Amino acid sequence: MDQLPLGGFEPPARRRHRLFFALWPDATTRARIEAATVESMPLVRGSGRRLRPHRYHLTLRWLGDHPDAHTHVLDMATHAARRVRLAPFDLHLDLRGAFPSARVCWLGCRQAPAALPALRARLDEGLLGGPVRLKGATALVPHVTVLRDCVDPWPEGMLASPVAWRIERFVLLRSDLDAGHAYEEVAAWPLEG
Repeated sequence: MDQLPLGGFEPPARRRHRLFFALWPDATTRARIEAATVESMPLVRGSGRRLRPHRYHLTLRWLGDHPDAHTHVLDMATHAARRVRLAPFDLHLDLRGAFPSARVCWLGCRQAPAALPALRARLDEGLLGGPVRLKGATALVPHVTVLRDCVDPWPEGMLASPVAWRIERFVLLRSDLDAGHAYEEVAAWPLEG
């Protein structure tokens, strides 16, 4: 016979978090991304919801969804990040694109600098053998999502005003799945070659 829970004595609900390594632009770069988004908005043929600039980021490696008590994942992520030795580099968002099935529009790179996949590879090397299951050999498609819920997204094309972005650090972000996906910077590491 199953025992019924006593009112008020249930264990507290565990919050769920999404963890990922990312490039997180500074305020100046965010403003440039926002300007490029606004400039491209007339190309959206249907509806779409613009993301607020404080949500802009470029995902390097998704680490999964985890409950509150995920210190083992944080420890492994910190270990991986501390092993990265790479000089700062420049990234140019010069391409407008979309993932129609996901209903998102993004700004990305026609050609990513060699340092970008190298950064991801170094993180992956540090994560091997840990509690994080890496998704096979998924290709890195460098992009910053700027619109969601796009019924008829903008066509792929070059930006009239590319966004120059100096990459001097990378971060570990936590997205609270139970609080509207609010982002929190857990830690940041400088790029030092």
